Amino acid sequence: MDIELLNWVFTTIHLGDFDWLTNIVKVLTYFGDSKVGIGYMVIALILIIPKKTRWLGLTVALSIALDFLLVNITIKNLVARPRPWLDAEAVFNHESLFGILGAEVEPSEYSFPSGHTAVTFAISIALACRYKWKALPAIIIACIVALSRIYLCVHYPSDVVAGIIVGSTCGVVAYFAIKAVEKRVKNKKAIIE
Repeated sequence: MDIELLNWVFTTIHLGDFDWLTNIVKVLTYFGDSKVGIGYMVIALILIIPKKTRWLGLTVALSIALDFLLVNITIKNLVARPRPWLDAEAVFNHESLFGILGAEVEPSEYSFPSGHTAVTFAISIALACRYKWKALPAIIIACIVALSRIYLCVHYPSDVVAGIIVGSTCGVVAYFAIKAVEKRVKNKKAIIE
């Protein structure tokens, strides 16, 4: 199923006349890029400084850290799934993908799970836990990033689904962990006062 869907995307869209859409998707996919992820972490650290946004900053920072440890350090290396263009059953090839992506993906990077998808879902779900429907724009961006990874043929659909699951789990765990710490801190302050 994974290869069939990617082959359909590649032959229908990338071999068709959709260069305008591809250029838009190439920009949108960078919301999940590791360089942008570092930017998210910087924003989270900045949010920690003011008292008003401290707990939000800690939640986002923890969701990113958990995601990085699980996805980039652990799961990708344990599973070691090659990128789709290295699969013999795929009709597209590495040179074609580099035409689509430029130099975005190194062949040595593993495919499972999608790191772009995971980090954007970790952040958006952490925000949704704190702010409910106010986090809808972040969730929409995460969904766009997830779809972009399939559109650009750099991940199998199952890589993206796994990224959604792992990233969302990191966001939920970060939220509840920081919420528990926040509650303890506030209870200690109440006792002291």
